[in-house]
Amino acid sequence: MRSSAILCLFLLLLLALPAASEAPLPVSGTRVVLLRDRLEERKDLAVQWDAVRKALAEGGRLAPEEKLRLERESARLAEELRKAEEGLRLELTGVQEVPVANGEELDLQKQFRQVLRPALDFLDDLMKQPREIDELRRGLARRDQEIPELQRALDGLKATVTEIAAAADPSANADVLQEVAKLDTEYRRQLESRQAERISLQRRLDEMMSQRRGFGHYAANLWSGYVLQRLLNLVMAIAAVAGMFALLSWLHGWIGRRGLRKKLGLSALVVRSFDVIYYALSGLVSLAAGFLVLWLSGDWLLLTLAMLLVAGLVLLSRRTLPHFYDQARLLLNLGPVREGERVIFRGLPWLVRRLHFHCELQNPSLTGGLLHLPLRELGALTSRAFSPRERWFPCEEGEWVELNDGTIGKVVLQTPEMVQVLPVGGSFKSYPAADFLARTPRNLSHNFRVSVRFLLDHRHARESEDEIPERLAADVRAAVAAEIGPEHLLHASVELSEASPAALELVVIADFAGSAAPHYLRLQRLLRRTCAVSARKAGWTLPIRQVVMLHDQNPAA
Repeated sequence: MRSSAILCLFLLLLLALPAASEAPLPVSGTRVVLLRDRLEERKDLAVQWDAVRKALAEGGRLAPEEKLRLERESARLAEELRKAEEGLRLELTGVQEVPVANGEELDLQKQFRQVLRPALDFLDDLMKQPREIDELRRGLARRDQEIPELQRALDGLKATVTEIAAAADPSANADVLQEVAKLDTEYRRQLESRQAERISLQRRLDEMMSQRRGFGHYAANLWSGYVLQRLLNLVMAIAAVAGMFALLSWLHGWIGRRGLRKKLGLSALVVRSFDVIYYALSGLVSLAAGFLVLWLSGDWLLLTLAMLLVAGLVLLSRRTLPHFYDQARLLLNLGPVREGERVIFRGLPWLVRRLHFHCELQNPSLTGGLLHLPLRELGALTSRAFSPRERWFPCEEGEWVELNDGTIGKVVLQTPEMVQVLPVGGSFKSYPAADFLARTPRNLSHNFRVSVRFLLDHRHARESEDEIPERLAADVRAAVAAEIGPEHLLHASVELSEASPAALELVVIADFAGSAAPHYLRLQRLLRRTCAVSARKAGWTLPIRQVVMLHDQNPAA
């Protein structure tokens, strides 16, 4: 009978819920009610946790499955008790609980997180506020759904009490009234709790919305509090390294200017060894200065990265150690390239003027012929001693040359990259310096010889021994003197070169001074013309073959 009455009561309650009207939310004392509920919840969880721990203390009487279940239950209750404690403290104080360091030893992973914490905190702060606002809004939405439901439940209980009171025998429904009173108390407590929670959530939402900041605020904090400070520390460290190295370099130069090498009578090998050791120590001291600045500024991130970078370079140097050894030999002037010797670099000869971290190669015959090269560029080269008579380039600017491509002209500019030649009556021709050397230039400005072949008939065999050569040589000297002046002609001679079955071959040879180089092509034509004029005046007979050959070679003649 009692169970039937309770069932009927719940059916009436369910039917009355949709029609229940909403009641206004009470606001007085709601936060106190919420605090009491949180305190009761914490007490209940503490009692349950103590009961489970007591049950676990009797582990010898429990089955393994039951013991495992109790351990899981204990862990769950411990976590819920911790969350209830944090929630209660949040409601009492209005702030999140600040964790206290427990003094545990930090491992490398924790140290790495500590180094990156500012950036991670920035991301967490950037995402935390929208996340908390969304959680508060969802909580408010849930409370807005639960409060009307509880209000309708209370209205249904009130309607049930009215209906019971109107019954014929109210005393018979005492148990029902007792259950209704119990439910009424429970629903009112839940309603007050939900209303208090809603007010608390609304208050926290309003506070967070009033304190809400934009992305620029967090970015400015990250820039000013972390990035800018790191940049300042990095600039100071770099300045310390550069300043210390510059100071030590100046000190090295100051020692060199004092002339201690000559005063102490030190050999070149000792001085170079001192330079190598000095620069190595200078690098170490400069790095130590940078580390000291980072250490004094307390910037463990940059200090750690700098140490890792140096460690990586040291590990990398294991593979490049032979290369460093070769460069050290060059610095000590013990390698294949030595100071004061001649070396071929990029197809041109150079004087090794200075061997150092930045070497100097010089070619005195070239415009701009001073190269500054890093030491590693000379690793694959070999130098040699040279004679003072060796030329550094086949010609000088202003001299005349003949190339194997037929070009005859004046060198107007020669640099390590390009040589410009001005042919007679032509435009400039430019050659890469190495290509210019490959064309085997013939320098005409240091005397040159012009020779032509002249053929006579065999009937002049007796005269070709003395009379004809002497007369032809005299005619050549006279023609050259009239054309360009006798001072340019050093020697002129005519010799019988060959007596073939077809003709007698004479060679006309004329040696000129270098001042006649601009007339080189003109002199060739002059000698040929002189031979023809002399033959016509003297009545010398030319072989038919010569006439035919000349005709074949010059059809327009």
